[in-house]
Amino acid sequence: MEIGMVYLIVNLLIGISLLVAVGLLMAASAAHNSGKNIAKNLLCSGVLALIFGSGLVLWIVSHHSFPMINDWQFIGKNIYDIDEKYDGLHLYVSDSGSGKATLSTEMITGYKFVPSESDANYMYFDENGTIYKTECGRPVGG
Repeated sequence: MEIGMVYLIVNLLIGISLLVAVGLLMAASAAHNSGKNIAKNLLCSGVLALIFGSGLVLWIVSHHSFPMINDWQFIGKNIYDIDEKYDGLHLYVSDSGSGKATLSTEMITGYKFVPSESDANYMYFDENGTIYKTECGRPVGG
């Protein structure tokens, strides 16, 4: 899936959430004008809005560094397990045992991107090797 497709899906979810919100307003207005009970219509529309909104928030939180990379697949994992899984991981370990690792986004996603600001995925780990932070940017020397 190309990066443009990811943004398209996110925008589609935002659009659906807006449509549900407009549907809520229309249902409330129509029920108010006809004098019917609007509780059922509002409940259904509210549940749909909650589902779509929750999904969108979870996606934004889990993909904050790069749209095609789920940061939660790395955070909390051991850097040496990630090293075994991905070929081409560059480890920079300090004397205390903590450090950072660099891996190209192409190795994670499987897609070749046009050179951009997000060519490398940085994973910061503590002295136990547990990853606590990820971010994307240009590779060292890039």
